[in-house]
Amino acid sequence: MKKIYLVGAGMGRDCLTAAAQKAVDAAEVIIGAKRLVDGLEKQTFAEYRPEFIREYIDGSDKNTFCVLLSGDTGFYSGAKAILAALDGYDTQVLAGISSFAYFFAAIKRDYNDVVLASLHGRKCSAVSLIKRHKRVFFLLDAKSAGDIIDSLCLYNMGDTRLYIGESLSYPDERITVGTAAELKDRAFDTLTVMLAENDGARSCLGSIPDGEFIRGNVPMTKAEIRALSIAKLGLCEDSILYDIGAGTGSVSVEAAQYLPRGSVYAFEKNAEALELIQKNKIKFAADNLYIVAGEVPQSLDLDKYPVPTHAFVGGSGDPEKTLDILFGKNRGLRAVMTAVTLETLSALTRLSKKYSTEVCCINAARAESAGAFHLMKANNPVYIAVLTEKNNE
Repeated sequence: MKKIYLVGAGMGRDCLTAAAQKAVDAAEVIIGAKRLVDGLEKQTFAEYRPEFIREYIDGSDKNTFCVLLSGDTGFYSGAKAILAALDGYDTQVLAGISSFAYFFAAIKRDYNDVVLASLHGRKCSAVSLIKRHKRVFFLLDAKSAGDIIDSLCLYNMGDTRLYIGESLSYPDERITVGTAAELKDRAFDTLTVMLAENDGARSCLGSIPDGEFIRGNVPMTKAEIRALSIAKLGLCEDSILYDIGAGTGSVSVEAAQYLPRGSVYAFEKNAEALELIQKNKIKFAADNLYIVAGEVPQSLDLDKYPVPTHAFVGGSGDPEKTLDILFGKNRGLRAVMTAVTLETLSALTRLSKKYSTEVCCINAARAESAGAFHLMKANNPVYIAVLTEKNNE
């Protein structure tokens, strides 16, 4: 049977381990990206796509192959897809020295508490991660390095300390250290990694006090209702949430902190509200919050946006039509709807005939000073409903 080694080549062949070098020496054919196989004095095949690697090995008369993989074999690596493509063959994975380990050795830092992420050809809310974690390591390309720096400056986090490594292990290797503000407008190499250190990071989550939001003449979902509604949504860190009729953006902003690998789309038509959402987005560094201006449900052209996994719907507009559109796009949607007026409550009653519905009514009161005493001042009672597809029962 043909034997295939998947070898972590790190940043280049100079970073091969002894075991990896032994596999390379034993192989009859070396396969990998062009920069990894160029100059080898063996038969080579410059290819990184799994299906073409399988096709080549199937048609070859050789018995021993080595597939070189850039970077770590388990951290956003091509190894997983290649192993799946080579199902049925005798395969072995040999880890190499990754850019992660190499970089931390180069800057003489440990990585005991570091969170790992990648923006190399993929999306991730970098600012959200940096806001929540004191140390975050990123795999990057030239554009995403600059994007992170620009975002940190935009969200008033320009004092975040950055370590940036470019072309690691190659002759033109460069390591740059400075704050985001100091490194703004710098150009970076295609092969880039970054460590972001934020001493002011807060990993704890919770309800944001109403007084911290920038307010105007736009209604805002109060803290108690916001907290319970977000809890009822049952968000995961990679959820896609639509906030329909976002108002000041209080629900959008608060929910965004739970979604470091997800996104919130705030739909709103009111010009003043749109301005407030933008201001609150900046204040709370909600880089994973996207603002959509337009009338709902007319603006719900879902082909323009990721399919929602969750939705928060207030009583404005046409909640019935809005929810029908959202459930039409994703039958597995989990939606939370609030109702304060009798008219919205009536719409909720009609919706309960279409969707599986769980409803609770919240009567909250807050203490207000009255001379030497404190009186409880009641807020309007609010109905909170969770709606899911009936077939999901």
